[in-house]
Parts: sequence; structure tokens; C-alpha cells
Amino acid sequence: MPKKGGAFEKEEEPVRAIVFADTFDSAFFPLTQTVPRCLLPLCGVKILDYTLQMLVESGMKEILVLCRAHEDKINKHISNSPCWESNVRCKVTTKSVAHCRTVGDCIRDVQESALINGDFVLVYGDVVSNLNLSSFIEKHKARYIEDKANIMTMLFKVTEPDHPLRSAENDFAVALGDTDRMDDSFRLLSYVKKREGESSKSFDFPKEIFAESTTVQLRNNFLDAQIYICSQEVLILFADEFDIEDMFGSIRFIHTDEIRCERIYCHIIEDEYAARVSDINAYDIISKDIICRWTHPLVPDVFRPHGSTCGLKRYNIYLEDNVVLTRGCAIEGNTMISSGTTIGHDGGAITSISDSVVGPNCVIGPGCSLRNCYIFGNVKIAAGCTLQYCIIGENCRVKKNVTLGERTVVGPDVTLGPSVSIPAGTLISSEPPKFDDDFSGSEDSDENVEGVVADADLGSKSVGYMLDLTSEDDGTKYGWRAEEEPVQELEDSGSESEPETSDDEQRPASDPFEKFAEEVVEVIEARVVVSLDLGKPVLSDELCLEIRGSRAAYNMSMSEVVQGISVSICKAVCQADDSAEATAKQISAKLKRVFLSCIPVFSQYVKTANDRNDFVWAIHDACFSQEKSKAGFTSVLHALFNDDDELISQEAVEEWAAASDADPGLRKQAQPFLDWLAESDDESDD
Repeated sequence: MPKKGGAFEKEEEPVRAIVFADTFDSAFFPLTQTVPRCLLPLCGVKILDYTLQMLVESGMKEILVLCRAHEDKINKHISNSPCWESNVRCKVTTKSVAHCRTVGDCIRDVQESALINGDFVLVYGDVVSNLNLSSFIEKHKARYIEDKANIMTMLFKVTEPDHPLRSAENDFAVALGDTDRMDDSFRLLSYVKKREGESSKSFDFPKEIFAESTTVQLRNNFLDAQIYICSQEVLILFADEFDIEDMFGSIRFIHTDEIRCERIYCHIIEDEYAARVSDINAYDIISKDIICRWTHPLVPDVFRPHGSTCGLKRYNIYLEDNVVLTRGCAIEGNTMISSGTTIGHDGGAITSISDSVVGPNCVIGPGCSLRNCYIFGNVKIAAGCTLQYCIIGENCRVKKNVTLGERTVVGPDVTLGPSVSIPAGTLISSEPPKFDDDFSGSEDSDENVEGVVADADLGSKSVGYMLDLTSEDDGTKYGWRAEEEPVQELEDSGSESEPETSDDEQRPASDPFEKFAEEVVEVIEARVVVSLDLGKPVLSDELCLEIRGSRAAYNMSMSEVVQGISVSICKAVCQADDSAEATAKQISAKLKRVFLSCIPVFSQYVKTANDRNDFVWAIHDACFSQEKSKAGFTSVLHALFNDDDELISQEAVEEWAAASDADPGLRKQAQPFLDWLAESDDESDD
């Protein structure tokens, strides 16, 4: 619009959204062998429609759906839906990212294509939320204008600690800094997930966060629906850092990077609903939340993107048009029956259904019992069948007198029975399963899943393959999880402490620190040891960059980085001089040279008095870890003490020497150095 002076106001760039149609996991196998997760029905509506509705109501002008597989089916769904195809408020388009293997690859593809300019919202295509994001977007924009380092905003939903959506796989804790009283946001100082296989109830936070804020809250009573409000710099971050594979990796990188100094803020959601349909357990929980109207207005009688109508009766019973309920049926509470479905048979045994969702064009015979079941479209269930806590995919046939055990998941086009009992936790597919569900159609799809038995114990007229969940790899990847202990709240730091253990005793066998140290050993050997042996200069910038990337990949704190580099130096030097002829003096001299060559790296992580104390102990532990490196302890300390960077202080050395757990042999070796420090101190006093 022109101003009075003839100048024109710059039109504000519309906010766009990126939706990941693929989830890069196999959580919904075998239901997703032929369709992506986002096109599975959830209370009569495709899961993707819930995500699109949230974005449209939040004011998105353009939505870009990234499709790794099944782009044709997603395109068809969008084009056939009047709610999205002819929406005047928002344009929904798809983009193929078939070559991408991770979320990070998808984001880098968007950056290279220059499809997004300005701020954008990033979500997965399985988010169910009645949030209006517009106010959070405006607050994010205001923070970014004030400081360009504020590049991302996250939203956390407050939940009870024992909420079923807070499973062990989704267990995380956050450290929140000072609140901004103007927009009710918090600085996100740290986001910590449990390490794989870790059963501890505690979380490890880097100590540096307590120096970044006057107040720090440690919280683990949140759900993360993974809704990200981002500035353009997030795309640039992924383009620059090729080792970032997912959004958690980007969060971890932002929190550990000392060069960019970028920040993340978050808002806490109290009343609105926000969750991801991340696995079959979440599918069950969110379905019940929709039926019980916690997601209003995203409920069956209100949200109808495909145009049909649905009536609501007492006790949360939803009936679409053209449903046939015979006199021989009993529909109990928290149940939805879709159009074209027939339940029971006049004059036959009573068919009872409760806490279930039955899809369109289904036939449920007489004498059946369905409890906590999800029946997709065009399923035929014959007389006398009993199903509890089951999911049945499209176009399935269940013959007479079939009993399905709890947590059974049946893929599309399967035939079961007759007169058979399927054990609990069984996964059944119509074809031999291939690799991962959302990777179907990829170059890896020729690899069969192990533990598959054709037509085994599925009935004389069955068509299907049963996946044995007792196999080593499949039990944790697929299916409906058995009940598990609720996630516990953070333990009170003031509670009675357990006996202290060493770092090695505390770390699990697959400890990320060990993996980090292994990577750093290779970097030290290639960048430092070999260069010094050849008489070439050490390229400090490349060395810092590689170690910084490893730190981000394994979420190491600053003190862990210093310890890991120190251990790696000793290991690399001892491996390089592994010959029997290498004397302790030679190894000591080489250790000193390598440590001094790594000063540019150490200086990025050793900044305070506490850091200097930790550095001395890191050198102590590193030299003690290798028999040959013990002889170089004092020479390394002395050399670093004399260096202009002052990474080692006299106070740190003396505090180490006075500690009871310092190795007596190394203390004895360092005694001349300690005496020299004391004499120098006396001379300065004189």
C-alpha cells in the first residue's frame, strides 16, 4: 500500500509450513505396508487432515508436504478432498524427497530448492492439535527482530508424570531459563533424552546451563508434539551441518555450538491439546481423547473434512449416515461407527461393541465381541469372533469363531480363520514384510524382515504372514507395546544420595562418551599425530570443526569434550608409538607436542576456574588410562601451565595435588613441579 510520501510499505512475507509425510520409522507396521502413516484413518479422518487443519486455522498461507514414499497417494488424497483442494485460505502442495534418508536430508532439499523464505512452521504429518499457532508465531517474530540469534520456538504441553503418552521412548527433560514476562516464553537451555538402554530415573544436564540464566527450571512433565516455529536460519543450519539428521540433532547442536551462539525459546501449553500419533500406543490413546472430546473442535461430529455427517449420542457414541444397527447388537460408550456399516443380525446372538472405532462399509456378524478395537474400512468379521485391543487393516476377512489376543495388529488384505485363536502381540501382513513401513518403495525394500512365518496358525482358510515378535530385533521396533511402568518425575536432588561411583561405573556399555572418544581418537591421529610426524603444521580450524561436529552428534558437555580429547590424545600417541623401542621419554615428549597442538581446541572449552580444575583432572585420568602415557603427565602439565593461553592454573594444580583420590604415583612424579610452583609463589611474595 503506498504511503503519502510515495514510498511503499514492504509486504510481510507470509508464514509457510513444512509437513513431513514420512516418519522414517516402522512403528505402524504392518498397517503402513501400502500407505503412509499420515493416511491412516483416525476416528474416521485421515491423520494428515488433523495436521493440515491446525496449520490452516493458524493462518498458514502455503503448506508444503514432503513425501518420501507414496507421493501419488498423498497427492490423490489432497486433490480429492474439497477441504484442501479448493481452500481459499491456504495452498497445499506436495514435494517428492524420495532420495532423502533422514529428516535432515529433507530440510536440506528444501533449502537447496529455495522454496521457503522467511519464517516457517515445521511439523510431522501425524500431529493432532487444536492449537492456534498465530500468537506464538507473532511472538517468535518479535524475538527474532530483537535478536537474530533467536531462531527457533518450541511448544511443550504440560501433562501428568504418569500420562500414557509419556512412554519410555518419549521420556525427556528440559532446562528452562529466565522467563520473558512480555510474551510468557522461556529460554530453552537444554533438552535431554534418555540414552538408549538407560533405566535410570535421573537426567544428566550440562553444568554450563547454570551460568547462562539467573534461574533454571528442570522439568520433565511435558509432552513434545514436535511443533517448531523457525526462522530462515534453521534451514541454513541444516545446510551447513550435514551431520544433523533430525530436529533433536539440531536442538542439540544449537545448545552445544559456541560459534553461532543461537538460541531456542519455548512456550508452555496448559489447556490446548497437542500430541503426535507416533506409534500404535499413541494411536490408541489419541483416538480415545478424540472420542472423549479432549481435542474439540477436532471431534467426529464437528470436524468432517470429507463432507459426511456424524451424529453424537449419549455416552460418546458417534454414528455416521447409513449405519445399520440390528436388534441383535449392543453399542456401548466411547464408540464410533462409520457410514455403510452393518452391526449384528436380526434374530442372531447379540454383538457387543465398546470403546472401539469401526470404519466404513464393514460387516460385523452376530455373536461378536469387540472391546478397544480399531477396525478400518471394508472389513468383514463373521459370527462368534472375539477381539480385544486389536487393529484390523482395510479389506480384511475374519472367518467364524476367531479370537484375537490383545495387541494384535493385522495389516490390510489379510484373511484369518476359521476357528483359530491368535496369540497376543501378533503382527500379521498379507505379504512378506519388507524392511521398514514408511520406507516401502525404497531401494532397501528388497530386504525381508526376519522371523516371518507364512500361514502359520492363522486358520485353514487364512491368507497372511505372521511376524514373530520374539525375534531379537523386532520386539522393540513394531507393534503395540505391552503395559509399562509409568515414567517417573525427576528425582529430588535433595533426597538421600547413593554411594558415589566412578564415571566408568556410571556409564552404560553403549555410552555415547565412548563413541565420542573413539571418533576423536581417529581425528587426533589423522589431524595431529600424522601431521607432527611428517613435520607439517596442524590445521587447527579443521580440527576444531571436526571435534565440534562430534560433540554435537553425541551431546557432550564441555567438560566431557575436554576429557574425551585428553583420553584420545593419550590413546592415539600410545597407538602410534606401540613399538617396544619407544621409550617413556619419547612418548612423554610426543604427548607434550600433541597437547600443545590441541590448545586451540581446548581453549574453546576451558574458560573458567572450574574448567581449569576439570582440565587438570582430565589430563590426570587420561595419562592414567594408558600405562605408557603415565610418564608424560608432569611434562604436559608444565607445558600447558607455561603456555600463554593459561589453560592450567597454579590453583588448579595445587587443588588436584591435595585431593585424596589423586593417583599417588602421578602425585609423586609431579612433586618437583609442585615444589617449583611453591618456590615461585614464595619469591613473588618476597
